[in-house]
Amino acid sequence: MPKLIESINEKIQDGEVFFSLEFFPPRTPSGARNLVSRFDRFAKGDPLFIDITWGAGGGTPEDDSIDTSSMSIASTALNYCGLPTMLHLTCAGLSRKRVIDVLQRAKKLGIRNILALRGGACCCGASNSATRAALVRHCGDEGAGGRVRARMRERESLMNDVIDAPPGKDWKHNDHGLNYGKDLVALIRAEFGDYFGICVAGYASHQMPRGPSRASAS
Repeated sequence: MPKLIESINEKIQDGEVFFSLEFFPPRTPSGARNLVSRFDRFAKGDPLFIDITWGAGGGTPEDDSIDTSSMSIASTALNYCGLPTMLHLTCAGLSRKRVIDVLQRAKKLGIRNILALRGGACCCGASNSATRAALVRHCGDEGAGGRVRARMRERESLMNDVIDAPPGKDWKHNDHGLNYGKDLVALIRAEFGDYFGICVAGYASHQMPRGPSRASAS
């Protein structure tokens, strides 16, 4: 599949409206089957692409032998359902070797688009197990009606706690690893050249890292 930037630029040049859909991996195999079974219906809405978040409740994110992993869901959407797919990848708490292994696996599966993020420590194996466990519960398969709305409000509150956590509370600078999204972007380019299309996200206000910074898609 082409890089997303090519499709995005075509839409912009033609003045066409476009949208994407984002999914997080379910925490149970039945939830994963339920999601995948609906991809064909989502495709009828003609999204420009879909993206799959990293981790959430789906177990080891890069293990495509696990039905609920981010890698497995992304690969299935791309290779079996024909949906242009972008895989999220967070680098907080990961070694350079593990990130390279993840990207090599993504390349082998034909995934060409990566959303490169720093991520939050408590989502990547940090010591805040209570928050991490709560996020897993609220990212899982829930019932209908009021329970879903209540769960979504609680999950949003939990995520806000993570996002607004003071620097250093759960995340520590790693002198031998990747500390920011820009470090992940640099590693991808250094190891894989121009193979991957890279998207990034940045803070809109007070949480920008020190010093000048630029964000772009390529």
